Amino acid sequence: ANPNSKLALASPEKSIESFTHFQFKFAMLMDREVESIKNLPLFSFIDEWWAIRYRYGGSDQNGIDCSSFTEKLLSKVYGFSVPRTSTDQFLLCNKVATSNLVEGDLVFFNTRSTRRRRKGITHVGLYLGNNYFVHSSVQDGVTISSLADEYYSNTFISGGRISSAR
Repeated sequence: ANPNSKLALASPEKSIESFTHFQFKFAMLMDREVESIKNLPLFSFIDEWWAIRYRYGGSDQNGIDCSSFTEKLLSKVYGFSVPRTSTDQFLLCNKVATSNLVEGDLVFFNTRSTRRRRKGITHVGLYLGNNYFVHSSVQDGVTISSLADEYYSNTFISGGRISSAR
């Protein structure tokens, strides 16, 4: 049997060589088929910022916080501007149920410890599909995490869609 026949059947319109390194990287990280990584500007942007460390108030590749990351991503990839803080980004959005999230929606969290939990938004990321989102994490810098992870499922507040985005 031809070892390439499965590849040809899986994607008859594209050969395996036509996919970028970051399509393979992010498909593996998010348990998706390579063919499903279609928004090349989005994943190229993520790849450029990958593992840049978290820095509160940071807004460049020496360190970036979560809301500055989503602000830059939304501007560069989708062409619109949003406020600088996660709270203001939350207020701008139409709220979206988890089951209705689509790639490009924002996801909001309250990550304060449960003992001193106050209302409010303290963290934001951008939804990528298949329950995954990209964000600037205090521990890992710019990374992809799952909404199903215990920490994020316990701190999740809401999804949000910027009305001009769709």
